[in-house]
Amino acid sequence: MEIGNRVKILIVDDEKHLRLGITRIIAQAGFDTLETDNGEDCIRLARETKPNLILLDVVLGGMDGREICQRLKNDSETSAIPILLVSSTLTDVENQAIGMEFGADGCISKPVNNRELVARVRAILRIKESERRLSETLDFLNKVLITSPVGIGTFNQDGSMLTANKSMIDIFETFKVLSPQSVESDTPVIYALGLKDIFDDVLKNGNERRREVCCLNETNNELWLDCFLNRFKSKDEWNVLLTVNDISLLKKNEREKEELIRELRKALADVNTLSGL
Repeated sequence: MEIGNRVKILIVDDEKHLRLGITRIIAQAGFDTLETDNGEDCIRLARETKPNLILLDVVLGGMDGREICQRLKNDSETSAIPILLVSSTLTDVENQAIGMEFGADGCISKPVNNRELVARVRAILRIKESERRLSETLDFLNKVLITSPVGIGTFNQDGSMLTANKSMIDIFETFKVLSPQSVESDTPVIYALGLKDIFDDVLKNGNERRREVCCLNETNNELWLDCFLNRFKSKDEWNVLLTVNDISLLKKNEREKEELIRELRKALADVNTLSGL
């Protein structure tokens, strides 16, 4: 929300004395201000300076304030800028609702009360700042899910998949080729992986459960999956989070290590036998 540690507000009103009055109120509240008296300049300044908020008079000479609002909200460069309509005509609830239909984030009536104006400005800025942080958090989480090498998916109570990241989809695309029990392609993943019993336990009792699952294809190549299940509540319903890690390489290395140990023990036994002779 802060630009150069200050919040920038664009004030648009064709009545100079009113515009200067609002500018003084906003500046005294600690905000930086920009001014204009017409719609074309408003749109230009919005694109060039990206203000944190626009205080827009509805009745202007030339372009109507609601038309300006609509154009700004339909422009991808300026659509995120909050707009507070200031008007002597949108004074009742019905007319203010009409103003909101043009994309405005709020309406305030003239003559403007100083404290109400500052309070409304700060409220809209707080809302927009919360929305920005939420958007950044969601974007961050989405990037984590996309880039995670671990398969992450959510399932409803009947075992149907709700969401899945790319790694999970890749694993299940591979799994469609595998058929440990001649699994049909339309079988829910939870059932296909043989996780139904622990899935039900997680849903019923809230226990965290883990299981390693091995699948074989027609040439007996193995796909080992480390599956971890936990439940969470969404919209008053319990769902299940499943994380799946491909541990096939780890299992292969373990088997090779065990085979090497067996060969070494056999070699050692042979040496002992020869020593005895």
